[in-house]
Amino acid sequence: MVSIAVTVSGIYVLLVLNALLGEQPGTGAYTEAQVAVLRRVLLVWTVILLSLAAVNAIVITWATALDNRYASALARALGATPQEVTVALATAQVLPAFLGAVLGVFPGGFLLFAAINTITGGDGDKATLPAPWQLVALVLATVLVVAALTSVPAHLGGRRPVTATL
Repeated sequence: MVSIAVTVSGIYVLLVLNALLGEQPGTGAYTEAQVAVLRRVLLVWTVILLSLAAVNAIVITWATALDNRYASALARALGATPQEVTVALATAQVLPAFLGAVLGVFPGGFLLFAAINTITGGDGDKATLPAPWQLVALVLATVLVVAALTSVPAHLGGRRPVTATL
């Protein structure tokens, strides 16, 4: 949950910076070439942030599947299907991801932007904060991506033979 909140907070700040760069050309603050370079830097940071978050989600799900292999095997021995075990393992990751995404948007993203602004002495009052539809889309996209990323490890964990585990 904390890693998702940190990632979403970072994306919130990236959205603010991207909007700020969109307002810059022609204002004299940055040239078009500087804005293009800064957008590439934002793209690199975004790719790094999302890559680390994806690896983290997969590793946490795999660890959860390994940690719950005996409980999953017991549930399967008592009649649960492999699909039900898979859904349970994936849901165990999606619910905290939703909460982490919501906390990452507010207060996390807002506080991270305020902290960066305070440290750098920036003009935060001139920045355009993300629109509510962007924040809702960010939360929903986070939940969908976590669900997709966790489905494979959860599927593999739910398919273990009961006899070999118990």
